[in-house]
Amino acid sequence: MRTEPAGRPGRFHEAGFYRSDAEFGALIVPFAEDGLAAGQPVILGYDDRKASLLRAWLADPAAVTFTAGSSLYATPARAIASYWQLFEELIAAGPTQIRIAGEVPHEGNGGRFAGWDRYESAASTVWDRFPVWSRCLYDASTAAPSVLDIAARTHPRIVLPSGLHRHPTGTGGRLLVNVLKVRETADQLPVL
Repeated sequence: MRTEPAGRPGRFHEAGFYRSDAEFGALIVPFAEDGLAAGQPVILGYDDRKASLLRAWLADPAAVTFTAGSSLYATPARAIASYWQLFEELIAAGPTQIRIAGEVPHEGNGGRFAGWDRYESAASTVWDRFPVWSRCLYDASTAAPSVLDIAARTHPRIVLPSGLHRHPTGTGGRLLVNVLKVRETADQLPVL
């Protein structure tokens, strides 16, 4: 499955929402594998459980940079500064695209979301000088509806587990959160 948008590699900041390990894998594995196949650096910032899943799913996990521990995402300012330094080092080596993916702290994953809304809003602008393709994934089964709404509104692109992309509309994230609520309700209905 092709995950790269048509045209030259560039700057993309997108969100994805999942409710299971299978959906998480569908959102992240093709993104990482396609980047590696293209010779692009791939940086993944997930908790130990998700990093273990990714190491098992990826064909060559040693080719991926896994950010260990919670120090990268300790604060929004630290994440921006750390990524900035990493991007400068990587660009010096000449890649045309850098792929990063991770999950910011929120109450649903044991963190605190305060301040991360501004980080998500700023990321597209702050990293504009770098050819960064950033995929921010949110577990829709643990993140609060307000976090999902902010994530949908602060990302110019939404990626679905099918690999399709959607561009948020003027309704902001409310549309996505309502779709997730309908889906959750449908998942609880008996099969006839």
